[in-house]
Amino acid sequence: MVESLFYNAGHCICAAFSSGLSAGIIRCFLGRRPYNTAGLTLGGDLEPCDLPHAIAHASLAKYKDGSKPIWLPFLHSFVPIANAAYFSLGVFVRICGRKKRMGWDMRTQTFALICYALASPQSASAQARPAIGTEVFVSTDSDNTDIVRVALNFDLRNRTDKDYFGISLEEAGFRSSDGSSDSRQRVFLRMAGTIGNWTLQTRTGTDGHTVIGSLTAHDDARLRKEVFVERDIIETARGLDDGIYTTFAGAAVDLPVNESNAFTVLAGYQTFTGRNNRIHFRGNFVHSVKANWGLTAQLRGRYFHSSVPFEGGYYSPKWYAEVMPVMQVRRFVRQWEVVGATGLGIQRDSETDWRQSRFLHVRFTSPSKGDWSVRGVFSFQNSPSDSAVNQNNYSFGQGMVSILRRF
Repeated sequence: MVESLFYNAGHCICAAFSSGLSAGIIRCFLGRRPYNTAGLTLGGDLEPCDLPHAIAHASLAKYKDGSKPIWLPFLHSFVPIANAAYFSLGVFVRICGRKKRMGWDMRTQTFALICYALASPQSASAQARPAIGTEVFVSTDSDNTDIVRVALNFDLRNRTDKDYFGISLEEAGFRSSDGSSDSRQRVFLRMAGTIGNWTLQTRTGTDGHTVIGSLTAHDDARLRKEVFVERDIIETARGLDDGIYTTFAGAAVDLPVNESNAFTVLAGYQTFTGRNNRIHFRGNFVHSVKANWGLTAQLRGRYFHSSVPFEGGYYSPKWYAEVMPVMQVRRFVRQWEVVGATGLGIQRDSETDWRQSRFLHVRFTSPSKGDWSVRGVFSFQNSPSDSAVNQNNYSFGQGMVSILRRF
């Protein structure tokens, strides 16, 4: 939902779903590769393309403290934040040139209204305060590709982890499998808030070359809907040198059966610089084994099909499929949320036979209110991500820690 946002390279950024060479999107940074079980391209917390919280609000039995269990996002095995597995979310935008009748004005006004709604005070019961924080993301894989991102966040207004408005300055360092290295500076506008019955969160900006980042929006209905869009660079040596970007957009819906069982389905469309396009389908079944323990049993499945296989040097077989049973536990310890999940399944693509797939995920989150906010996510997975070069025996691990102080 796509594996975890940047600068405007043109005169303006217009909020509109569009296509063409100048179309772009935004994506979250927590997601890269398959962090994204809720992440987006390869698997939950597994890929940058996965939905980070696809079933977080499903109607399951409540804990003794009244809270609901939160399911593990089936799009990423990690967070956030972002590759075909850790998909960040975002909305299509277009770097515009000349106005064309009313269209340019309408899109500009729509984007401005969204920013205003998210930046404006939304509740008199919570005090809006400035905040400053840092976020560190580290990833390494069996191809010897290493990624380190360090961000400084400055919020003009921050009430909770779901209600803030500010900017993020990020330094991203890459070391590719061929031994080459690269670094990029990125700037993002970060916002979260509610508009009507919808909760929105975005980290949108630029790396100095194009618009990147993510945006996600969801409601809290029983049939919870979520839409997302994400854009980022392919983190391989060729991807960095040739400027190969990927954009992923899609939607997911929760389908509760009763208090103990629910399904989540997701459909998405992913484009790459060049001719390759990819269709994604994912599904997740969740059963509450013991509600007061926060223990759930899940069955996750995903499939994608590429139009131009192996274009651009990134992992892109004609098709890929994975089925993985997962056990997850979610507990609250002194109001801290702690989540752990592990899975063992099978995977294959158009070029290989069925083989084992493994997944491990740990996440902790401090209470959303108060002077301090702390989050951490750590994951391991052996499902190939978009950034994989050698598909055989591929695996990767990643971690993210975020600390924020409200004043």
